[in-house]
Amino acid sequence: MRFQDKVLLCTGAASGIGAAVARRFASEGGHVVLVDRNAEGVGKVAAEIGDAAAEPADVSSEDDVAGVVAAAVKRFGRIDALYNGAAILIAGEAMTAPLADLQRQLSVNVVGTYLMCKAVGRVMKSQGSGAIVNTSSVVADVARANRSLYAATKGAILPMSRHFALELAPAVRVNCVSPGPTLTGMTRPHYLAAAATEAEALRSVGSQVLLDRVADPSEIASAVCFLLSDDAGYVNGTMLTVDGGMTAE
Repeated sequence: MRFQDKVLLCTGAASGIGAAVARRFASEGGHVVLVDRNAEGVGKVAAEIGDAAAEPADVSSEDDVAGVVAAAVKRFGRIDALYNGAAILIAGEAMTAPLADLQRQLSVNVVGTYLMCKAVGRVMKSQGSGAIVNTSSVVADVARANRSLYAATKGAILPMSRHFALELAPAVRVNCVSPGPTLTGMTRPHYLAAAATEAEALRSVGSQVLLDRVADPSEIASAVCFLLSDDAGYVNGTMLTVDGGMTAE
């Protein structure tokens, strides 16, 4: 019960890692505010958890971000934890992809993370405590086909997190997690694009990892919740790579 009566604002919460983080946080006694563009999906996750508020919003919109942060504070009085899981992945190579694909991914993956850190960081600094976890990716460090633009956006997350850690210290800790291959609603179609069946796709992707498998979102959520918890009370301005050994070679 590491999060007894604490409040988490979680983006990308309609599915995948975001939903897994929200479930884990709530299972350890916390209250959760779930944010996602997918109103139906985020509503279902909130209903499943029970003591949760669903706030459909676009994290790339400064007005939407201000609205969900205000709603969280109005309902619970504070925000103790923020997980930035909202992201989009548009496959493509740098030499051929249209500029619009980069701009769209930047707006959600980078600008969305920035806006949430900024708005929630103000609340946390005012209350004198808090923890933030942002989401990078191993493709920011290891080149993979059709991930050029996505990798560029994820490469921005670690330095951004470190500078927020600097600006919000000592009251607020800011870290990021770097997941390896993980089976989510966002990644599934991209895995399937290069294989005849899902089983074949997972074997192919998993073969790039020392553990020889793709992660379940709950495994990434465990790492995120560690960073959000007091167990990581002296962890700040850094990245935890959770990739099954993909970057070890």
